[in-house]
Order: sequence, then structure tokens, then C-alpha cells
Amino acid sequence: MATTPTYGSAAGPIDLHKTILPADTTSVVDVYDNSAGTASVRVEALNICSNDTSTVNIAFYRYAASASFLLGVVRAVTLSGTDGATARVNALATIGNMAPDGIPVLEIPAGTKLQASSLVTVTNAKTVTITGWART
Repeated sequence: MATTPTYGSAAGPIDLHKTILPADTTSVVDVYDNSAGTASVRVEALNICSNDTSTVNIAFYRYAASASFLLGVVRAVTLSGTDGATARVNALATIGNMAPDGIPVLEIPAGTKLQASSLVTVTNAKTVTITGWART
């Protein structure tokens, strides 16, 4: 048995982050662009925090071959992860798949992107922040 943690030799972590603003309206935005990559990226954490005073629904997409394909929609209730009372939302619980090591993950293959959009415009002066990490 090892006396110190053993981590995979994969590069990383790769920082994932995107803030959805009212100016983005319902446009699809890139969370992570792997379109020029040569290897798949494994997302191991993907969280949503919202200081919006309304519940927001964030649609996640995989962009490939000049089209965005819906992975699923994740609901972030009012003030998720921003008020100290409501937890941030683990998006992988909804859009991820269970990996052999028992954690939910999402693969972003080489040549594709992970994208997101709010189903309705975020309230004026509020934000929805998507953060996480990945490994190649």
C-alpha cells in the first residue's frame, strides 16, 4: 500500500470557467474550447454559482462538426453558492457519466467544445458562474 497519494500521469488540472452575463442573453457561450486539441479532456468538476434572484436553467452543449448538441439542462436555484445558505450546483450530477473510478465525469473529445447557455436572460446586474477542472 502506498503511503502517499498516487495521481494519474495525465496533465492538469485544466481550469474551466465562464461567467454568463445579462448581455449574453440566451446565446451559447464556450466554457472550454478543445477544437484545436489533439486529446480528449476529462472534466472532473463542473459547478454552477448564481447570484441571480431567480432560478436559472443552464443548457450544456457539445459543439462538434459545426453544430451544438444538447447534453442536458441544469437548474440553479436562487442564489446557488453565493449566499452561504444555498449550495452551489454540481452540473456533472446531471450531465456527466459515471467513470470506472466512481466519479461523474464529462469527456470533451479533441475537435469539440463544451458550451453553455441560459434558457432565459440572466437578471440585470446578476451573474451565473460556471467553474471546474479537467485533465487530459
